[in-house]
Amino acid sequence: MNYEKFVNKTIQFISTGAKVETSQINSDTNLVGSGIVDSLLLTELILYVEDELECTIEVDDFRLATFETIDSIYSSYGQ
Repeated sequence: MNYEKFVNKTIQFISTGAKVETSQINSDTNLVGSGIVDSLLLTELILYVEDELECTIEVDDFRLATFETIDSIYSSYGQ
């Protein structure tokens, strides 16, 4: 999936899950630090990323910093 499509779909996914306006989320928004993504939504986001980017995120390899922004997620798993 290309970067722009991933960003747009992920903003929509997070917006729906967090019940916030899409305008509050950008590709460089600190998702956890801002409080938009809580622990439950983070779990759903991990599963979403695995599906959308066709990857596997191993528990031992998980780093919260990777899920700090949509940019950092795509940099880690979208290539």
